[in-house]
Amino acid sequence: DSSVAKEAEALAAWAVYANLPTRSYWIDPNDVTEHGLRRPPKVSGPVRLVEIADWDKVACGGTHLRSTAEAGPIKFLKLERTKRGYTRLYLTAGWEALEDYTAKHDLLKHLGEHFSTHPLRIGQPITKLEQTLFAVRGRLREVVGELAEHRVRELLAEHPSGTIAAEVHPDLLDEVGTRLSEWPGTLALLVTSGRTQARVLLVKHQSRPEDLRALWDELLVPLGAKGGGRDIFQGALPPARLLVALEHFQQRF
Repeated sequence: DSSVAKEAEALAAWAVYANLPTRSYWIDPNDVTEHGLRRPPKVSGPVRLVEIADWDKVACGGTHLRSTAEAGPIKFLKLERTKRGYTRLYLTAGWEALEDYTAKHDLLKHLGEHFSTHPLRIGQPITKLEQTLFAVRGRLREVVGELAEHRVRELLAEHPSGTIAAEVHPDLLDEVGTRLSEWPGTLALLVTSGRTQARVLLVKHQSRPEDLRALWDELLVPLGAKGGGRDIFQGALPPARLLVALEHFQQRF
């Protein structure tokens, strides 16, 4: 489809630069078959034809340009498959195409200046940036894992009973919660503060008999907690209620 679209776009551009004249005229509906139209008209009575000399002829009642040159430039933007198996073509033409080109030119120029490269070679520094970002994200996951493991060891040492109520750094909360849920004999309420909302995690190892849903409803919902879960319950809590949540959990156990 893309190769056919490129060929069609080239033909459209050729027609634009050829500056072919267009004309419109009326014919008797009985003479439609003699004009070799691409598709039959959808109207009854006299039919208006619009013709591009030696190029195309269609039945149409709309407004048209005086020549093909007035349609340029023409640029295809993308192809899209429909549910019925057709291909939908998006394009821009005339002043709209010029405005589109100007906007993209300005953007590429800005990016070229930002990355100190030619605008048409902007893909190279962007690819390098993506590779660096991918590597940094990988290393970040490793560091978060290391810090989470260290925090888990701290919490287990501080709470030898396995019942833990503690505040955890926002970047470590999920990882710490997951690791504690895999540690035998563990039941933990973990919280982390935020500007407008605080996050809470309620987790346990399968060896613990407690019902997390019942604990969530008993201890956190009355404090305004919103959320839920299955093996790990998580949600949001007003920041002012964090300490109260930890106190209630500690008193409960």
